Amino acid sequence: MCIPLLPGLSFETVLDRYRDVLINNESDAEERLRELERLFDEPANINTAPFDILVDIPFISAAAAAEIIRLRTVKPFTATYELIDANIITEDAYEIVRLFITVHERDFKMPLRVFLATTAAAALRSTNNAHAMIAQDYFTGLARQCASGNPFAITHRLGISVPGILEMNALIGHDARERDYADTIKMSIFATPAGPVRTVGAGALTLSFGQKLLFATGYASSPGDSAPVKYEKQHRIQPDRGGAETFFNGMVVATAPAPITLSCFAGLFQSDAKVLSGYYDTPVEHVRSMEEYPPLHDSGSACSNRNMQVETIAGGTIDFYAGMTRRIGITAVYARFQYPVIPAPAAYNRFDFSGNAYGGISLHGNWSMDPFTLFGEFAVPIIPEGEHPWVTGAALTAAPGFLGGIVFDKRKFSWMTSVRYYHERMPVFHNKAFSSAEPRGEYGLYNAVDWNIARGLSLRWYLDMYQKLWPGYGEDTPDGKALSAVALSYSPFHEMTIQIRERVAVSDTATIVSSSDTAVSAAYENNLVLMKVKGIYSLGVDADTTHGYVAIAQVTVLPPSWISVSGEYMYFDARGRTIYTAEKDIPGEYASAALSGYGMLGLVTLRVKLFTAVEVNLKYRMKAVYDSGSMLTDETLKARIALSW
Repeated sequence: MCIPLLPGLSFETVLDRYRDVLINNESDAEERLRELERLFDEPANINTAPFDILVDIPFISAAAAAEIIRLRTVKPFTATYELIDANIITEDAYEIVRLFITVHERDFKMPLRVFLATTAAAALRSTNNAHAMIAQDYFTGLARQCASGNPFAITHRLGISVPGILEMNALIGHDARERDYADTIKMSIFATPAGPVRTVGAGALTLSFGQKLLFATGYASSPGDSAPVKYEKQHRIQPDRGGAETFFNGMVVATAPAPITLSCFAGLFQSDAKVLSGYYDTPVEHVRSMEEYPPLHDSGSACSNRNMQVETIAGGTIDFYAGMTRRIGITAVYARFQYPVIPAPAAYNRFDFSGNAYGGISLHGNWSMDPFTLFGEFAVPIIPEGEHPWVTGAALTAAPGFLGGIVFDKRKFSWMTSVRYYHERMPVFHNKAFSSAEPRGEYGLYNAVDWNIARGLSLRWYLDMYQKLWPGYGEDTPDGKALSAVALSYSPFHEMTIQIRERVAVSDTATIVSSSDTAVSAAYENNLVLMKVKGIYSLGVDADTTHGYVAIAQVTVLPPSWISVSGEYMYFDARGRTIYTAEKDIPGEYASAALSGYGMLGLVTLRVKLFTAVEVNLKYRMKAVYDSGSMLTDETLKARIALSW
């Protein structure tokens, strides 16, 4: 899906807008939606926004959480780079942003990874290793590369799987500068679900000369599989998806005397993988009846016979500095792409602006023009000839170190407020048909406070409100939502932390619907053991009042450095209310679950490292859930062996 993410366009809005499209067009729609909801922390159907990182990630302050929220709506793939540059968050946030990149690319399908160049540019502006790892991982799309500034790096990957038996992956890397990690081979063996036999080969080459040039090229091939899928009374025919993909990306970064840095980038992506030959039994005819749009692709349309997909991109980034601080950054992107299901090539334009002023005040905005919308692998032109769709947005953020005439120490007290607005003129895909291109908008206000009250005692609070103004989308009245949370943390001594959190979400549509949850957690950690307990009580108020709760216990034992054992146990009772859990709330194997009924989940992990070169991981999980009058049980054992030298 080609969805420009702009200030004011919340991710919950994105899910609302495209839920029907996913369900109607994707056989794995439910799984894809769960992935999106896990990424953004809160399921869309309870009308909340994904801002819980503020209270549950200890190394991110309230101001930093607000920065992530603001920046990811403007430049989702470069937010963490700027925060690391500003020393707001640590490199531990690498995995969070890497998840943003992975899921966003897979589910939103931006043309030619439109933000790829911006991501790589941010990496080359800094010597920070996390920058380079994220940028190159996204840049090549194959494997994580080496750290920033390496004179030479090469990665090859090969995977072979046998359905229902095992899967073997080999990753071979070489880094000519970091001799301690010169040659590495990693192999993993684990069970895979039954399915077609697939053989995938891929390779990537990346060159980086200091901070001046980054070059990447690669090749990937897959024979694919063939299987018709029936989903919700509609047939989705998926023929052989085999084919090959090649790509080339290049970038040059030049640093002028003193305050200017200029980056230029270009890329080419080409794929001859076959496309779907048909999506529906009858809905195609329904859409064909709309004369203003060309016929959608089916097994008989001309465009469905094209197999080649070609995308090209070019653009540049210029940054102006005042001292060591970047004050103004401007990025322009032009992309041209030909998809098999589109009659003619189309272009995509994007312009980003960001500016930082003294006193903690910043302005971010962007504008883009997009001639059509992609729904997964299914695309149609949606703009009549001669008309131009556009989307734009801006966010103004203030986080100064003073309030009125009082100046305060940001290490003890920080606050910020952000105002955002989003506006677009684009046709909407709704109920298997397109509506007119009516202007729509959304505006919002975000506030956050981080207060270190005393030694070991801290308070964090935030409030996010936004209002949708979307005529023509089936909503008779504007849709308003608000989410607020407060967390009080206390550490009586260094090894122990206790936290109480209260979160409330309110939605004002035809009726007012609210939901809340209260969480109490405690953690103890020393050199030998890590213990955590957490309880969550969930309350919903709509037509009826409903309740549910979750209890979690986690223990990790770390005796010597070569062995570790961990266990996680969760019991839940959701007979009165379905509980939607965020990834951080429950053991990772069961993250972002929709819990109903009652039952328990358990996970035991053993890691042993032998002779500094061999690592063995064993993981056992079990589940027992009573729901809808039946008991569901499941047990899984996974093993992984890693070799390194």
